[in-house]
Amino acid sequence: MRICILLATAFLGLPSAHAATHVWSGAVNGLWSNPGNWSSGGVPAVFETPPLVLVFAGSAPNHNSTNDIGADPFVLAVDQIYFFGNNYVLAGMNGGTNLVLTGYDTPSAPNNIYSSGTNNVFDYSLTCYLANTNVVYIAGGANLTMESCFTGPGGFTFTGPGSCVFNGGASNSFTGTFNVEEGNVYLENFYLYDLEYGGVGNQDVAALSGSITVGMASNSVSANLYVQRNQQFGTNCDITVNSTGFIEFDRSSLVSDYYYNFDSPLNNQAHSLSIIGGSMYLGEVVFLYYQLYTDDSVLGTNIAVLTVDD
Repeated sequence: MRICILLATAFLGLPSAHAATHVWSGAVNGLWSNPGNWSSGGVPAVFETPPLVLVFAGSAPNHNSTNDIGADPFVLAVDQIYFFGNNYVLAGMNGGTNLVLTGYDTPSAPNNIYSSGTNNVFDYSLTCYLANTNVVYIAGGANLTMESCFTGPGGFTFTGPGSCVFNGGASNSFTGTFNVEEGNVYLENFYLYDLEYGGVGNQDVAALSGSITVGMASNSVSANLYVQRNQQFGTNCDITVNSTGFIEFDRSSLVSDYYYNFDSPLNNQAHSLSIIGGSMYLGEVVFLYYQLYTDDSVLGTNIAVLTVDD
């Protein structure tokens, strides 16, 4: 998608705006296209020269912020997003339902998404295209929720001691690496649907679809991945847990898999699970450790390799 943007600038003779830092105020309404909603930097432009930086400060009167800029395939490409306030909801409408997260950074500003606030949300109305790996820093005591659908060849690297929750209602299909180097990440993607005879059901969907690394071998910083619902892993999810990493498969998902033959938490697609000096917790039922080695149905019928190296 970023290629489309650059080609449009070069061949269609469209103007290219200078790089800018855009500070949100929301003084008029919640729309990104309204100049009155930006206290500095003006309205972000589709053809803006990188880095395009969005800042959501704590002092803004309106924390509901909706991207309505662009028209697919020429959509807004954002290099860095900073949340300094709490309770922000980044949504999309009209041509702004798609957003490119470029992964572009600089040595002086190495984070693509930064959050020092609580309860900040990428809303389900946004589809975010990951062009490259996006580094996410979440400060201690802060949290970030990912309800959006994430696609593209890029991925995420999580740093900082805070927490991030993936609980979108659509399967994420981005194929880049997913690295938890520090902090806590929770996987609980699912959607709701109406039952035929009344009531509401829920269906788990994949939060991740590429290779996954939890923790690092080169430091002592804690990194944790909590798998809290079934089917959170799609295809090609090779999982490595290094010495500072910890992965937990929630008891409810594994027990329901065993007793009721529900889909496995690894969605029957993980290629390998390697514990290299790290830790893994499989709920509170001890015999599930035995099942891990003897019955493929617990972790998925296509598990190719399980490595434990302490």
